[in-house]
Amino acid sequence: MKQQRDALMTALNSGFKNFFKNVSIPDENRDPLGRPVHYAHAWAEYRRQAREIQRRFGGETGDVLGFGQDDCGQIGYVLSKDEDKPTTYLPFVIKSLVRKDVRQISAGGVHSLAVTADGDAYSWGTDDDGTLGRKNEADTAIDATTPSPVVGFRTVDGINEDRQIVQVCAGASHSLFLSYSGNVYSSGMMKDMDSGKFRDIQTVEDDPAGYNEKPVHVALMPKKVTFISTTTAFSAAILEDGTMVTWDCSKGFGNHGELARTATMGAKKNKEGRPDLGQGFFYTTKQEDGDGNVRFVATPSLVREHFLTPKPPIWSFGSPQKKVINVACGSYHLLAVAREPDDAKLRVYSSGINNYGQLGQGDFGVETERHELTMIKALEDENIVKVACGEFHSLALNLIGTKVFAFGRADYGQLGTKLFDFGECGATPEQVAFPSEERVIIADIDAGSSHSMAITIDDEVYSWGFGDGNTGFGDVQSDVVYPRKLTLTAKQINAKGRVLATSGGGQHGLMLVKRYAFQT
Repeated sequence: MKQQRDALMTALNSGFKNFFKNVSIPDENRDPLGRPVHYAHAWAEYRRQAREIQRRFGGETGDVLGFGQDDCGQIGYVLSKDEDKPTTYLPFVIKSLVRKDVRQISAGGVHSLAVTADGDAYSWGTDDDGTLGRKNEADTAIDATTPSPVVGFRTVDGINEDRQIVQVCAGASHSLFLSYSGNVYSSGMMKDMDSGKFRDIQTVEDDPAGYNEKPVHVALMPKKVTFISTTTAFSAAILEDGTMVTWDCSKGFGNHGELARTATMGAKKNKEGRPDLGQGFFYTTKQEDGDGNVRFVATPSLVREHFLTPKPPIWSFGSPQKKVINVACGSYHLLAVAREPDDAKLRVYSSGINNYGQLGQGDFGVETERHELTMIKALEDENIVKVACGEFHSLALNLIGTKVFAFGRADYGQLGTKLFDFGECGATPEQVAFPSEERVIIADIDAGSSHSMAITIDDEVYSWGFGDGNTGFGDVQSDVVYPRKLTLTAKQINAKGRVLATSGGGQHGLMLVKRYAFQT
């Protein structure tokens, strides 16, 4: 991995060197001593990207803890002979991943993924319609709930094989895998509003209907990829030049603006009440079964062209070639942290459905959807470097870790800002109310469907939101309205241990921990 890390650092250094050499700084953007004020922002971003490269290619590894609902085996608890399934929702060590040197984790709807320092990907949980991507494993008798390797990452030509995965991302019923070479692979499927199944494709001739039982190369990417994000309905990727693309189709078919491809993606409806893409009705034929039930069938060519081909989003203002620093996908909304090509100032943009104010634009409701990535004015001067999305809520973390903002649906406590009544929301970003006496500095944030988590620079974990076992406290009855410190036991992590990462899923979660001693 050292060679990979060095190559990325060389590219990073070269890019920032050119930026500092070529950028023009007007007098009004200089301090009284003549120093460019945005240099500080650029330097901070350089350090953040350098830390990310170190984390991915030279960072620490650890063991995985699972917690929450386990109806489909998504938390990886493998029963021994004659053992009854435990009723606790407290975090436990996933034994089959001990000593695997796991580097990154991702919790999906009802399945989970992990990747090791050697680039091996693991999956477990529900395997409906190829979600786990393990169709071609040698031992098909391995239970889906047991974390097992995912193999067969072959490029579209069928000749080359990617043997090192650097990032995994679990959606509702599909999985994404990013290789060191910058290729994206996908397994599983997405459903449309009529329960039709669609899958990622390799070429423009492929039939998009159905599902992928093993990883398929998403070969329609315009460039190599450096970061991926996915969710129930769609996916996004940051490319090697810093630009971004979105793709995939699900129940919304981009109709809520989650792909940020402007209103022509589906804001208009035809006479059947279905999306009209502007190039003919999206649903062109009807099928009727023997019982008289009617379903509308999507035109394959339009699905391939408009949804399964990764394309750049539309930005509401500024350069269309913005440099994207971070991106996160909610169920039907999108957040991105980006800067202008000649400006180091970071801004947060949002698009998609806004029924609970999850876009952070200060309004909410069906008529307030954004079909272009629109700047969140309330966060313009907060120097946000990372965002996270739940089903209907959003989080944003500032550079120095002193502020976490939350907005969107609030009735389960997932915002952590104040007490809300059922059905209420917070449409304007507000600071998460961490315990004032503890003066926490946040290093990382993450959002599950209806809960949130944060890691401090002291490696402590805070959790809050929907109390169905997925907050890690073991309580399935009470929601956690404000951030509460999650204390791990000696069996989960010893006194010298560290929490490296968290990942929230539908109703479960994962933690990556450095234990320094192996307890089983």
